[in-house]
Amino acid sequence: MRRLARRHGFRLYTRALERITALRKQVAALGELEASRQELIDSLLIRPVQRLCKYPLFFGEILKL
Repeated sequence: MRRLARRHGFRLYTRALERITALRKQVAALGELEASRQELIDSLLIRPVQRLCKYPLFFGEILKL
């Protein structure tokens, strides 16, 4: 079940990246927004996924207290 969720999540992420790439070509404001934040939208999409790995460590530390 977890494997399926990972694959499905990765597919959603991949689709989102494809859509963002297409939007960058169509919407100049997106490029301006990224330039003003000095960060690509892609990096904002991956942040929640990266944080998932930290939750077990965080809760483990809390339980030790």
